[in-house]
Amino acid sequence: MSTKYKIRNAKIKTTLTRNKQNDTIKLEMKKVNMIDEKIYQIY
Repeated sequence: MSTKYKIRNAKIKTTLTRNKQNDTIKLEMKKVNMIDEKIYQIY
């Protein structure tokens, strides 16, 4: 395996993990927004 290939794979892996983290953050934000909406409905 050449170093160029290794570097490319590492970059792909980091982008994939970063995307996963972004997705989880988005999900968390959605949850928070939903909770906020429920609180607003109560008041």
